[in-house]
Amino acid sequence: MPLLYVTGAKLTLKNGSMSNATQCAMAEENGEIIIESGTYNSSRHAAFIAGTNGMVTVNGGTISGQEGAVTAPSGKGTITVNGGKLSGKDNFAIATNGSNGRGGNVITLNNGELEGFIESAGYEAIGVYIANNDIFVMNGGSIKANGGAGICMRGGDVTINDGTIIATGEPGTTGKIGDGNFQMGKSAIIYHEKANYPGKEGMRLTINGGTITGVDHSLEVLSNEAEPQVFVTGGEFTPAYPENNAEEPQQG
Repeated sequence: MPLLYVTGAKLTLKNGSMSNATQCAMAEENGEIIIESGTYNSSRHAAFIAGTNGMVTVNGGTISGQEGAVTAPSGKGTITVNGGKLSGKDNFAIATNGSNGRGGNVITLNNGELEGFIESAGYEAIGVYIANNDIFVMNGGSIKANGGAGICMRGGDVTINDGTIIATGEPGTTGKIGDGNFQMGKSAIIYHEKANYPGKEGMRLTINGGTITGVDHSLEVLSNEAEPQVFVTGGEFTPAYPENNAEEPQQG
């Protein structure tokens, strides 16, 4: 159980430190957690949860968890990151849930540092995991996956306006992401419609800017659709995107 459970109220955390085997805190039912500063850690799970109709806002501080920093597992949660350092020791920095009825989350990254690490053999790190019909907007800040994918989306509407997205790792190596049914490479962004998750209907990726650097690919599109909803109007891509065109990115 979380140390703190917030409903219908606002809780602001400043300074100090908090650690728990499960979550540090959870917000739902119109509850809001605002993290201004301090150090927070979960030794087994994600450190903070934005539950149904709950909000987690990170303005500063250092947040880490064995599974991740902040997650929205139940649907209709809101996560806003304006600063701070968020990391997952053995999975993601921020993630949603791909199960039926768990979508409708809204995540905004305006600033801050998100970083995913991996410890489990055969798996890959994720910076941000969008697994349902969620909305993710990146206006700034940075996302890094140490041996995995910077952003893996299997549904929802993702918009990249600015910021830095980096994937690292050994070229050509693969690992599992999320539920473990798929082997994935080391790409900065993976548009994974082929995963056939519940939130794939209306799935859309728009890249207007930012610096996007991967190992195998900068942007990897895995889709069964003849015309996947991937739209690129700007940004700096390494390797180049499209990969047969080292010049300006084009709409896909």
